[in-house]
Amino acid sequence: MKKIYLLLMGVFAFLLFSPNVYAASASVKVKASNNTLVVGSTTKVTVTVSSSDLGAWEYCISYDSSVLKLTSSTADANTCVKAGYVEKKGQTSSSETFTFKAIKSGSSKVTVKSYAIYSYSTETVMNTSASSVTIKTMTQAELEATYSTNANLKSLTVDGYELTPAFDKNTLEYRVEVPNEVSSVNISLTKEDFTAQISGDGLKELTEGDNKFEIIVTAQKGNSKTYVVNVYRKELDPISVKIDNKEYFIVRKSDAIPQYPTFVATTIMYGEDEIPALYSEITDYTLIAVKDEDGNILTFIYRDGEFTRYNEVKSDALTIFPKELPDDDRFSNLIKVSFDYNGYKLEGYQVSENSNYAIIYAQNIETGDIKFYSLDKKNSTIQEYNEELSESYTERMNIMKYIILGFIALTIILLLIIIFRKPKRVVQTVPIREECLDIEQVNKKHKKDKKIKIQEIIPEEDKENTNVIKLIEVESKEESEDEDDINDEEAEGERTLSKREMKKLKKQERKKEKARLKEF
Repeated sequence: MKKIYLLLMGVFAFLLFSPNVYAASASVKVKASNNTLVVGSTTKVTVTVSSSDLGAWEYCISYDSSVLKLTSSTADANTCVKAGYVEKKGQTSSSETFTFKAIKSGSSKVTVKSYAIYSYSTETVMNTSASSVTIKTMTQAELEATYSTNANLKSLTVDGYELTPAFDKNTLEYRVEVPNEVSSVNISLTKEDFTAQISGDGLKELTEGDNKFEIIVTAQKGNSKTYVVNVYRKELDPISVKIDNKEYFIVRKSDAIPQYPTFVATTIMYGEDEIPALYSEITDYTLIAVKDEDGNILTFIYRDGEFTRYNEVKSDALTIFPKELPDDDRFSNLIKVSFDYNGYKLEGYQVSENSNYAIIYAQNIETGDIKFYSLDKKNSTIQEYNEELSESYTERMNIMKYIILGFIALTIILLLIIIFRKPKRVVQTVPIREECLDIEQVNKKHKKDKKIKIQEIIPEEDKENTNVIKLIEVESKEESEDEDDINDEEAEGERTLSKREMKKLKKQERKKEKARLKEF
């Protein structure tokens, strides 16, 4: 028995201290910075070789090149490490980075292959374990289709107080009542889906009466759900007032009254109650705050039991309080309009209903001056009304108006002249000169001589034939008139178109007469 024990101890010592038998293990781990890619985006894959006896290593990576494209690598052979080795004794790991781009929808596993890790002390291959990583690629539409639509709250509480009704993810409105001395509450919640976004939780300041808070939950898909918490802070002996037939409650907490730079905090007596107020020595206005049924706080000028709504209109240079617009002859060429400006209802003089400029009547809160002001609604600027500049502008507008009216009148006159004007026929008379009279006498004599010659050339046997005589006379007359035309053109120039047409008609009649005589 003792011999067997000694033998086993010897074998164990040999295995423990023999360098040829001892061999450390190694690992090759693959990790991606992003395992899900949209087509066109990139991810970095890190391959890390590690061992307590790391000496040298070699390996290659494989992947689906139809899904991923290798765009860069720190390896010495792009996808392979051929001659990795430790730079100093005691180094236990080494990493290389490969950057891939998704080129189509699909899935690809990135693995190491043909790997060998060598021991530093024995320079032999160590037993090595290797991992891989799967990268899923998809289009933007496919990615969005995977987004969660869950916009539910998992829980909702107002710290220290009970919700009415009890919370249910499908109930969207709740109510909480707190004492008057509570000035703030904390709204806590959790969401069902960790990818959803929330807004509206946290510490909330309270005013007396109703306070409405909205919690919006937006799902990864983009759809949202709004939860409402109405916190009612009990009022300290609320005082009801009626203004323009509407019921309000006087705000009795000074810190709940809106603040204005030229006003200071004070207190006044309203009936038998002391209430907080604001006062301005410049304008001699006393302001009190009231709350409507929706919890909105409004300020009113309070004087002699009367309430006047107080609104400040501000620009970079001025702060004014608009007043009722008085009638003024200086603006008789403008129209009086009412318009909304930054939530306030104002009155002003304008050139037209849709004009961006108005003249309003207001009091300067910083100086107390009450006068007209020019308001640029588009650029939200206010300045004192410049009457001299306005008169100059009005004068130029009147001049322009007269010029336009004169131009319109002149245009109408010219149109009437064109419409009613009748074209007159111009007849040019040419005085008959003495030379022309002589030519006419010569022509008459020529016609007479020609007629005598016609009688002489008619054969004896045709002298009794009146048709022959008429035919010869017609032909002779045509020749004579042609000669007369030539002589007339020489004497008087061109005839008017109407005379020529008349001659043409006469010639046509003679031709018909001539044709009729020839038939005989």
